Amino acid sequence: MSRSLFPEDPITKVAAEELDGFAGALVPSESKTKWGIVFGADQSRGRRRFTIAHEFGHYLLHSREIPRWDPLRRSRRRRTNQAADRKGGQ
Repeated sequence: MSRSLFPEDPITKVAAEELDGFAGALVPSESKTKWGIVFGADQSRGRRRFTIAHEFGHYLLHSREIPRWDPLRRSRRRRTNQAADRKGGQ
């Protein structure tokens, strides 16, 4: 389905992996022209279906943005907000 919607950057691989600390991920290729979905190998069949669908949703909503995605953005934003809270409380 992704190839028909986005022929320039389709999902070409969906695979189980040994994941530590997260259920799944949408992963760009190095060239940013293909995508993969990985899910935890130890997940139940129902959880696998959910994780794949969830990551496919990210592909549909955000695939054009993810090459610029910063995995540390959330923690940086949290630290910035905490620092602002401390300054505001002084």
